[in-house]
Amino acid sequence: MTKSDFDLELGRHQNQIDSLSRSIDTLIKRIQKVETLERSDWKQESAVRTNTKSTSNPLNDPERTIIVSNLKQNQDEDILETATDLVRCLSDSASVVAALRLKSRLNGKPGLVKISFQSTEEKIEVLRRKRDLREVDVYKSVFLRSSKSHAERLIELNAKNHLKSNSQW
Repeated sequence: MTKSDFDLELGRHQNQIDSLSRSIDTLIKRIQKVETLERSDWKQESAVRTNTKSTSNPLNDPERTIIVSNLKQNQDEDILETATDLVRCLSDSASVVAALRLKSRLNGKPGLVKISFQSTEEKIEVLRRKRDLREVDVYKSVFLRSSKSHAERLIELNAKNHLKSNSQW
């Protein structure tokens, strides 16, 4: 391979990298725009909820929910109690408002568990301490992550697909 061939190949890869960088910048701007719009909508919704005193499903609020994966499933489990026990290992002050085990997508694997907290601060506290689960034998293989809204999941999926289609080098 001569130097000019190498320079041509390097230029092609540099163009692909620049294109990916621009795409990522665009996606970041879109995510920030969606997050800003969702936060303003959420603030308006919460004002309406407090004025009308209607209750909505706390599991639908990604600001206060987490997803737990690999949490063993028992035949006659009380998922709220199981979730409370898990959270108690990480924080004494965090209170579980609701919990739901989702249907498993893989045979032999337990379904994801969605846990809702009283406040965003409690959620953040639990997520900051999630590494402490490694020291508890029952929860060694359990993983926690922040819940995402439908829009965030779509943006993430779109970004992954875009990167896959552009990474053909």
